[in-house]
Amino acid sequence: MTAGDVRRFTGRQRAALYLAGGGACTRCGAALTPGWHGDHQLAFTAGGATDVVNGLALCPGCNTALGAHDVTGAAITGLRDWQRTALAEYETTHPVDFLAVATPGAGKTRFAATVVHRLLAAGEISRVIVVVPTQRLKTQWADAVAGYGIALEPEWANSEGALPPGFHGVVVTYAQVAALPDLFRRHTSAAPAMVVLDEIHHCGEERNWGDAIRHAFIPARRRLALSGTPFRTDNNQIPFVSYVDGVGTPDHTYDYGQAVTDGVCRPVFFPRRGGRMEWATTGGQIIRATFDDVVDQKLRNQRLNTALSLTGDWIASVLDDAHTELTELRATDPTAGGLVLAKDVEHARGIADLLRRRHGVAPVLAVSDEPGSNAAIEHFAAGDAPWIVSVRMVSEGVDVPRLRIAVFATNTITELFFRQAVGRVVRVRDGGEDETASFYIPDDARLRQFAETIRQQREHVIGADPIDAVEPPAALGSRDGAPSAGAFQPIAAEAIDAGVIAHGTVVTPVELAHAAALKARTPETAALPTVAVALLLRAHDAGRPSATAPATGQPSVPAQEPAFRRRARLRQANNTAARRLAYRLGMEFAEVNRRLNAAIGVRGIKDASLEQLERRLSAAQAWGEAGSADDVPGAR
Repeated sequence: MTAGDVRRFTGRQRAALYLAGGGACTRCGAALTPGWHGDHQLAFTAGGATDVVNGLALCPGCNTALGAHDVTGAAITGLRDWQRTALAEYETTHPVDFLAVATPGAGKTRFAATVVHRLLAAGEISRVIVVVPTQRLKTQWADAVAGYGIALEPEWANSEGALPPGFHGVVVTYAQVAALPDLFRRHTSAAPAMVVLDEIHHCGEERNWGDAIRHAFIPARRRLALSGTPFRTDNNQIPFVSYVDGVGTPDHTYDYGQAVTDGVCRPVFFPRRGGRMEWATTGGQIIRATFDDVVDQKLRNQRLNTALSLTGDWIASVLDDAHTELTELRATDPTAGGLVLAKDVEHARGIADLLRRRHGVAPVLAVSDEPGSNAAIEHFAAGDAPWIVSVRMVSEGVDVPRLRIAVFATNTITELFFRQAVGRVVRVRDGGEDETASFYIPDDARLRQFAETIRQQREHVIGADPIDAVEPPAALGSRDGAPSAGAFQPIAAEAIDAGVIAHGTVVTPVELAHAAALKARTPETAALPTVAVALLLRAHDAGRPSATAPATGQPSVPAQEPAFRRRARLRQANNTAARRLAYRLGMEFAEVNRRLNAAIGVRGIKDASLEQLERRLSAAQAWGEAGSADDVPGAR
């Protein structure tokens, strides 16, 4: 009779297992007492031999716990086509290491859960360690796999030492592993373990993370790496990943273009917002530029930061447009939500205040130094609040399927970060196969290129630096409102509609206006996004003879600007002019406005008629030409 025919360990084998483990439970490390259990690493029913090389010395609690969470009854069904294909590839090759790259929202977690479930059910593994980049994702992972019968503890800490009884394993962060890699090396060697490395590209950004996971997880029986985007790591190659010419080579790839075609992800439209920006450089030079002007790297970054500044009109205008679209969506989709990605904590709070003052909404604020931020994200995901404002906490991995609008108001400019951010609005909900999403972007050439190529599978550089921060906050201006000498200083910024990027092509503002007019008079199109109507009109017109003139043959008459639009334009122009004057004359913005209002005989700009707004703007221009802080020229 061979070891393969006998299920129970002999007394001699049990003694060897006891001595090899130092008299401690292989799973939890507790001292073994009489009645301890000898068990198989690879289950006997799965062909595991009753041999000391396949043996475990376990306390009764841990051995019972292994059976308490049997996953064999929690069958996983309803896999998407790409998940079934990837699973077939995995089970055909039986790899120690496998890298799956699938676009955000495609279902990487479900694929990983299926692999883990099958290996646990087959008895090939008995321990699972999932590693994620952020604290927030620990709970999300544990919740996601619990429905498949996989019990993971997201609150486990390194200081506990032993893994928790009654669980298949734990979810930890890369930082946890880097803090104590030998602890994880012990846990992955003490029992047949599978390690899931989520968003593994982060290990190319933090070299100590890569070194730590190599040391900690070499003993693991299986390692499954996941990423939302292809990546390259020219300097710090990531452990357990194969490379060709510096590019991580996935074992299975599923990109955004495929996902949209398959109906797995929503199509995303990219409303572009250009602008006219004015700022003072660190050398005191006054620069005026649009996003179309060619400037060097430093000025390009300052131009973007000027647009994003809370003191200008650009960010307020873009938030207005995004809120209007979100309000329209919520008429038919009451839980639709919007996300604003801000530069930093102070910027996020300012944006939340803008939304509160201009639109009467109370945005959820999710920033790292706010207590309860993770709970706030969870409540937002499960609720129906319209807006959430964040810096980076909602940029990667966080699953909030009801998000359908996003505003990119950050100065972090890397393609990897951009794609991960877009991933927050692509997730398709049950019954939402026809949903679309909008992702508002500054019309910066770098972001424009990212948006135009979003459907293409690309190689990404990990660890590329974000654009330079403008200046430390203390250098942005003195407390009396006048600029500090040598400081970068945003002066004014106004937004200009630059069209929408849709499916890699640009829909112009004229096309959008035509589509909006059609929607207004055609109830059948009212529920469609304006950009979708514009694309339908373009496709329809492409099949007709050229019609540059109206069908009647009469000359076209330029449409008169509606009074409300003229008023809004003049008020914005007045605001911009006042900010320029405040900077040039070293005066408080409020004082400039007070004098201009006095010049036309109104208490506030909201009380001004169209004619008075025109006169106020002329007075501001004359005051600027005079170049003096004295009384406003032409005051009545």
